[in-house]
Amino acid sequence: MDGLIRELRRRKVFSSLGLYVGICWLAIQGASIMLPAFEAPAWILRALIILAFAGFPLVAVVAWWFNVTAHGLEHDVGADQALVPSFGARRLDFVVIGVLGVALAFSLYFNLTQAPEVPEAVEPVSVLIADFDNATAEPVFGGVLEQLLTMGLEVAPYVSLLDRNQAAALANEVEPDTKGLPTSAARLVAVREGVGVLLEGAISPVGRGYTVRVAALDPVSGTQDFDISVAASDRDDVPGAVAELSRRIREALGDASLREADPANGSRVERGRSTVSSIEAAKAYADAIDLSFQGDQKAASERFRRATELAPDWGVAYAHWAVSEYLDGQAEASATLWEKAMSLADTMPESDRLFSLGLYFLIVRQDYENALESFEEYVEKYPGSAAARNNLAVLLFNTLDFDRAASEGEKLVETFPKSRLYRTNLALYAMYAGDFDSAASEAQTVVRDDPGYAPAYLPLAISSLEDHDLDGAIEFYRGLGSAPRGFLGESVATIGLVDTRLYAGQFRQAHEILTEGIRPDGDERTTASAIIRIALAETHRAEGNNPMAVAAARDALALSDQRAIRVSAAFVLAAAGELESAEVVADELGMSISSFDRTYGMTIKATIQRESGRPLEAIGTLRAAKDIVDLWRIHWELGRAYLDAGFFAEALGEFARCNERRGEAVAMFLDDVPTYRYLAELPYWTARAQTGLGAQNAAAAGYEAFLALRP
Repeated sequence: MDGLIRELRRRKVFSSLGLYVGICWLAIQGASIMLPAFEAPAWILRALIILAFAGFPLVAVVAWWFNVTAHGLEHDVGADQALVPSFGARRLDFVVIGVLGVALAFSLYFNLTQAPEVPEAVEPVSVLIADFDNATAEPVFGGVLEQLLTMGLEVAPYVSLLDRNQAAALANEVEPDTKGLPTSAARLVAVREGVGVLLEGAISPVGRGYTVRVAALDPVSGTQDFDISVAASDRDDVPGAVAELSRRIREALGDASLREADPANGSRVERGRSTVSSIEAAKAYADAIDLSFQGDQKAASERFRRATELAPDWGVAYAHWAVSEYLDGQAEASATLWEKAMSLADTMPESDRLFSLGLYFLIVRQDYENALESFEEYVEKYPGSAAARNNLAVLLFNTLDFDRAASEGEKLVETFPKSRLYRTNLALYAMYAGDFDSAASEAQTVVRDDPGYAPAYLPLAISSLEDHDLDGAIEFYRGLGSAPRGFLGESVATIGLVDTRLYAGQFRQAHEILTEGIRPDGDERTTASAIIRIALAETHRAEGNNPMAVAAARDALALSDQRAIRVSAAFVLAAAGELESAEVVADELGMSISSFDRTYGMTIKATIQRESGRPLEAIGTLRAAKDIVDLWRIHWELGRAYLDAGFFAEALGEFARCNERRGEAVAMFLDDVPTYRYLAELPYWTARAQTGLGAQNAAAAGYEAFLALRP
């Protein structure tokens, strides 16, 4: 090794490589300054760096085999050859040191005097798109330009769009009989929801082509911030013109992310969702989206079919079509369409691919884990998408991560501070997380601004129960029942009143409310009527009337196959001694692809084991179930099983967990249908465990708390 090093030094390999590195460093530093000044493509600098690295071994080989002499390059034949370097014995070393010194000076100068470039922070902006004014008299442009502009803007990192269907519903409340979302009504909605920018647009004919124009207005003052127009040569050039228009709008709103175009599907589009070359396909797609939102899935499917006939490679259209078929109960057709959509995943823009995968896992597969990954990635890359962030919050909620759901909900409320939907969702997330004070505060803000919005009353009622204010809870549930707007209505209010009466042990009053809620001429097969019968079954069970409890539970099972109904009915059947009937439900749930269904199936089996006098088997089953999904009800059943088996310390620990997670018990199936009544017995069973441990004073306090509710 010593000989090799001496030979490398004699042949000036080290000096040559040092000189080469110094020259390359200076060249790259200079290029990094000069190339941007001349707007040179970025690949030139990358190529220069690659060449510098590639040349390093070449220089080493040349330095080994050749010497620089007064006669030029000469082959170095060995150590005995007497060559006189043209630079002199030490001169080359000084040159190398000088070049490296200059490179080091440049490096220090640029690192110490130039602060790193920090991207300019862009304030998030909320946007609402009003209906376009169609001055062409061509129906094909009706409703499609707004959808195309939405597709172009919704992936902007700092632009959050208020959903147009949601806004149209609000517009109809503000101005009854309003059709669509005209600028006047859109402006009122924007002010009400705290939206920062209102976009109004128009399309007009110019010769054989068209001009598409969009102006940005301040909703409060009505002043115009900017006005942008783009020309389209013909009808099929309009989607591309709208894509260009969306790019310019994003720039005007301060979006600095527009650097690379996404040519997927051959469409004119910046990074984000693609447009299609056929205006008819875009029109069919836009109509289908509206019909799906309105709940007319059959009509939506026909329009999606038309869109894909005109644009056979439009993957996201197949994905949304699959959702409509699934919601219409056509599982087989939906699966075929999903296969087609997924086969086109590689051709989709990234945003379409992530959103489509998220919908697939969420709606069809009910695979919350993969759906969560898709929407988390989507929100990370496109943080301005309010729809995706709301989906993410709902997914986090469905996977019992209520704190993170509330965090995402807070971000939506920051962007849309007056949105009753997002603020109510935030209140509900806080309620399930057990933060009842925050839940009540957020809900009170909504009710103060809009007393007719029903969902906001639920967290207020639950918070009243937490404060032992039964009269307050009843008043809020009555307010929920009479409120004209929102996704919770009279049936949930009825269950809330029953839930409150059952919590307080007022079984007769609960029975009266339920009897009034059941139509004597028979109910339709609806979840609402099934929920009422479940509550009736639990009331009969609490009164000790097992035959009536079993009959009501079976009626509920005949009316609905939803998880909450099947699980609740099974628990009633097991408690009433109908163990075989309960086991049938448990087996059916155990064959589901849903992890929640399987977990509840195992929990029902554990209840059957405990009711059969086999608490140790029940404990093993419940521990296995908890490894799948850690449900509140599992801890409740574990506490009962430990108690029956004589493990009082373990039972006390499980009941303590039930109390810590009491927010999950207020609507146990995460469907906003109140089940606060389950918490009434918690002090009693806690006291039983304390009695077993000899903690008599603590047990006495628990019994007193229970008797205060159930005298």
